[in-house]
Amino acid sequence: GITFGTVLVVLLAVKYISFISVVGNLALALVTSTMAFRIYKGVLSAVNKTEAGHPFKDYLEKDLTLPSDKVLEFTETIVAHLNKYLLRLKKIFFVEDLVDSLKFAFCMYLSTYIGAIFNI
Repeated sequence: GITFGTVLVVLLAVKYISFISVVGNLALALVTSTMAFRIYKGVLSAVNKTEAGHPFKDYLEKDLTLPSDKVLEFTETIVAHLNKYLLRLKKIFFVEDLVDSLKFAFCMYLSTYIGAIFNI
C-alpha cells in the first residue's frame, strides 16, 4: 500500500514537473518531517521532564560504509557488462553488420509508435 502509493505519486509528479524538482521536493519534505518529529520529541521530553535523548539515535549509530572489496567486485561486473554493450552498440551504429543495424533501426522506429500510444 505505502510503496504503491509513493511510486504512484512520484510517477504522477514526474509527468508534470522535472525529475530534479521531484527529488528536491521529496528531500525537502523528508527533512522537514524529520525535523518536526525531533522538535516534537524534544518538547515532549521537556514537558514530561524526562531524558528521552535523540529520537534517531539508533539510525545515527549505524555504520553505512561500503566494504571496498564488494564495491570493487560490483564495479568490475558492471564494467564488464558495459564494455559488452558498448561493443555491441558500436557494431550497430557503425554498421558492421547491415542486418543487425536494420533490425535495431526497425525496433527504434516501432518504439516511437509505442511511445506515442502511451503519450495519449
